[in-house]
Amino acid sequence: MHDDPSTWLHKIEVAHLLNVTRQAVRAMALRGDLHPIKDTRGDSLFDPDEVNAYAVSHPRILRKHFATDGELAAEAFRLLNDGATRRELIINCKITAERADTLYEEWSTGDDWQAAMHKRREQRALERAEREERARTRERTERRRTSLAALIGSGEKPKLKP
Repeated sequence: MHDDPSTWLHKIEVAHLLNVTRQAVRAMALRGDLHPIKDTRGDSLFDPDEVNAYAVSHPRILRKHFATDGELAAEAFRLLNDGATRRELIINCKITAERADTLYEEWSTGDDWQAAMHKRREQRALERAEREERARTRERTERRRTSLAALIGSGEKPKLKP
């Protein structure tokens, strides 16, 4: 518990931290979940340690506010599957417009992932076949040079094939 009330939080700060409304914070205080004190002006002040303990014991409250990147993407993809607009995506996931655009791009090309992987595998196989063909060509050329050098060294006249 913080002994210095000047470090305690106002209702709006608690609401922001817990990702709830001020009315919800008031209801938590009325239920006895939080125990505010009144300052000289009559405003409710909340102990930051108590608010933190409440947040830890009620993780569902913080789910959207402190979502991991994977959870955020999953929620965005679910909304997009349901036909959400860009504006709805921004509001419901509480993200920037740029992040919404990135998630939309990932979502819209997501089904093509398997096709892209298959295409990349085919491209790698083609590149491998081309490298092998170049190596065979180099080997043939080297054999011909060796044979030609042997013929020239023996004094025989080489026979050229068209």
